Amino acid sequence: MDIHSVPKRLMQALYYPAVLGTGLVLFLNKLATVRSPLFGFSDASNYFGLIMLAYFSSTYIVNEDVPDKVYAGAPFVLDIVEIVLVFLCFSYLGFLEPTKPEAVRFKYFYVCLAAIPVVQQLWNLAVGVRGLAFWALSSSALAFLVFAAFIGWSWPWFNWLAAAVLASFLAVHTRLLL
Repeated sequence: MDIHSVPKRLMQALYYPAVLGTGLVLFLNKLATVRSPLFGFSDASNYFGLIMLAYFSSTYIVNEDVPDKVYAGAPFVLDIVEIVLVFLCFSYLGFLEPTKPEAVRFKYFYVCLAAIPVVQQLWNLAVGVRGLAFWALSSSALAFLVFAAFIGWSWPWFNWLAAAVLASFLAVHTRLLL
C-alpha cells in the first residue's frame, strides 16, 4: 500500500461515511420523533439538515477526484476540520436531542456553518482548484452566514429565508462541480 493513499482511504472509507451516515440517522430519528408530520415540515432545522446532508454528500464525491499524493497533507487535515464543523452543525440544529426544541441553537449553527466556506476555500487552494466562481460563491455564503450568526438568527422568519438562500448556494455550488 502506498503511504500517500492512507489519508484518502481513511477519509473516504471511514471518516466521511461515519459523519454523513450519523447525520442521516440523526435526521431520520428527528423526523421519527416529531409530534406530527406537520410539525416536521414547520421546523426550519429539518431543512437545514437536508441542506447539510446534500452539501456534505457533494464534498464526499469531490474527494474521489483528488489524486492521493495531493490529498495526503493539508486537504486531509482541512477535511477533518470540516467533518467536525458538520457534526457541530447537526448538534446545534438539535439533532442530538430531537425531542427538545430548545436544543436548536441557530446562532451557533450559523457560526459553525460560516467556517465551512473558509475551510472549503483553503481546501480548494491545497488541491489546486482556483476558480473565480468558487471564490465568489464562498465569499457570498460567508458574508451571509456571518450576518446570520450575528443578527439574523434572532428573527424567527430569517431562518426560513436562510434555508432558501443556502439551498440556492448549494444548487450553484453543485452546478459548478459538474
